[in-house]
Amino acid sequence: MTISFIFQIILILVAVVVVVRRNDRHIVFVLFVSLTADSFGVRALGPNILLYQFISLLLLPRTLPFLPRLLKRNASIRLIVLYLGLLVILAILFGYVVPWPDTTLQRPWQEQAQGRAVVSLTRHLADFGFLLYLNLAARRTRILKTIVAALLFGLVANLVVATVDRTLGIRIIDVLTSSKALILTRVGGLNGEPRVLGRVSAIVMLFVFYLGKRRLTLLAGLALGLAGLAYSASTSALGALAAALIFGLVAALVRRDLRSLSRYALIPVLAVVGFVMVWGGQVNKTVDTRLNTLSGMNDRAPGEPAWMARLEVFDRSAMRFLYANPEYLIFGTGPDLVSLPASDYVPRLARAIYGYRIDSVPHTGVISILANGGIIGVTLWLLAILAGAKTLAACAKKADGEDAVALGPLFSVVAVFCAIVMTPFLWGVIGLSAGIVERQRDALRARRALLSNAERTPPLAQAI
Repeated sequence: MTISFIFQIILILVAVVVVVRRNDRHIVFVLFVSLTADSFGVRALGPNILLYQFISLLLLPRTLPFLPRLLKRNASIRLIVLYLGLLVILAILFGYVVPWPDTTLQRPWQEQAQGRAVVSLTRHLADFGFLLYLNLAARRTRILKTIVAALLFGLVANLVVATVDRTLGIRIIDVLTSSKALILTRVGGLNGEPRVLGRVSAIVMLFVFYLGKRRLTLLAGLALGLAGLAYSASTSALGALAAALIFGLVAALVRRDLRSLSRYALIPVLAVVGFVMVWGGQVNKTVDTRLNTLSGMNDRAPGEPAWMARLEVFDRSAMRFLYANPEYLIFGTGPDLVSLPASDYVPRLARAIYGYRIDSVPHTGVISILANGGIIGVTLWLLAILAGAKTLAACAKKADGEDAVALGPLFSVVAVFCAIVMTPFLWGVIGLSAGIVERQRDALRARRALLSNAERTPPLAQAI
């Protein structure tokens, strides 16, 4: 019995126990801790399903009965369901009816069109289940503090593991998962790739920045996030964090949100400390490499737009395919199927590493959605985000709108962040917003019912 097998059993037991116990705060805590660690994957059941996805699938019998009511009351959820329906149609079309061919003849079933369509739809269903459960949990109880605590706990665990790995020159997750490191010069903590640690660090900083009510929590979260960014050396996470914070600052200025503006006074300090930690450490090497990619045109193909040549290899391969075959821009290529046709469009220099086959999907959020569902898919997501932000803003102005006031700014900046680097946190904030709105509506209905009963009760009965 290997260590990785024991680790898999532990993950499955944790999932089953928290689901059976039915404690919302415990489930939410485990879900968000697992979001900080992509090594927490349940591989024993076949294709890799992350722990939060596995738990969300187990919770579907409990959450799906609430979907019909949610569809009637929430425009954002309706739009996401339309997007998922589009993906199902495209999965059938490009996975089975006219499947994308495997030109290498070397892909295993789960990487061929048929298997990839099934695995991707399962993961999308799990992400939607994650959304539905957060809606249900946020409707029943206040869970924002639990989410912040879980994210900080997960980030601390990542930093501890990353420190041990860097000090001893090992990778603990390789022992736990029987995997091999792709990048040996940087550490990823509990994540397979360092850039995932960077994204986790950045998203934790955003959650703490907007939801952390205590000054100690705010400062500790930002410090831990900077340490994670420095360890990861992820320029994409740094760029996405900067874009999200700039968007948030502009939005706060427009809304005259004094609470958010007061926190933005920390940004100059954050920028100075970040510069010292990041550019003074190992990140400078990866930044130089990334800047060379952004500025160099040595690998640009004839007729390829300059902006496309600056993209990362998986994003670039997907966009080169779509650029050469614009008919797929409307509907996309199906859920996570773009790597099959895009393998023929891998840049020349990248072929030395990947050959004539890539399995990874685009890492940029907008490009990933565009490749999956085309312009229609991007439009549906954009409308869903706008609808969610509008509903939160309206609820923030009403009674019992404390959580809506806190989540509103975070909702927008997470959407901007995920447009640059795709993470499941976008599903999470949409589910949270829907649940907070439903809880507020339930409270207003209960208050109206109480007032109505009081008006109907005769004065004599009230006196008695």
